[in-house]
Amino acid sequence: MDGIDSSKLHVRFVDHSVTNQAIRKLSEIDSGHDEFRALRKEVFVHCRHGYGRTKLSNNRIEKVLAAEATTRNWNTVKKLYEMLAT
Repeated sequence: MDGIDSSKLHVRFVDHSVTNQAIRKLSEIDSGHDEFRALRKEVFVHCRHGYGRTKLSNNRIEKVLAAEATTRNWNTVKKLYEMLAT
């Protein structure tokens, strides 16, 4: 995920660990210019043309992963981290 514009970066917090099989299923989505990276219980999505246009929407990821998820933009994640760090 080179050249990331943090204003277009979102994190999906998933209710269970993301498996390699689930990552392969996500990779099959024709996401255009959007990219994702999955960790244990987080899926980072860079929506180059905006969140409203991505094919990697929260609903789509929940369906592919058979999981519940909540999405926050990167700025919100940073602010929440700062609140917890104090």
